[in-house]
Amino acid sequence: MFYGLGLYADKIGDYVRKPMGQCSGREILEELVRHLGFDADLKQILDSSNVIPCRMPFVTSQFLKRKVTDRPDVVLKGSTNLAVTGQFVEVPDDCVFTMEYSVRSAQMAVFKLLNLAKEPNPVVQVSHDMHVVWNAMKSLSQ
Repeated sequence: MFYGLGLYADKIGDYVRKPMGQCSGREILEELVRHLGFDADLKQILDSSNVIPCRMPFVTSQFLKRKVTDRPDVVLKGSTNLAVTGQFVEVPDDCVFTMEYSVRSAQMAVFKLLNLAKEPNPVVQVSHDMHVVWNAMKSLSQ
């Protein structure tokens, strides 16, 4: 199983001389395989693979440069019966594009709107965990 993302879908490929948006799944895989230098195995890989292209034009929008005020709070100020959940709300100290982010925003909405004395699952802060930092440094040095 492989999941890939083409950031420059309108650029002509180096091997398949078409933009990605005009390529079949087989052609997209050929471009990738040849970039990775597996030309000798190209026919076998192409013949034994199934590639389903899917356009997702806003998939990387979560990672664009932004200000804290660009995303709404989960429960807007003054709201008593409406909340916004998912990847495009502000969840302090969390990282978008994870299932936990969406779950945490839903927890925040439910707990606040129902006036429950509960907190959402805590955000695990691994960036300051020396074991994680050490393992990352070891991986980078290999």
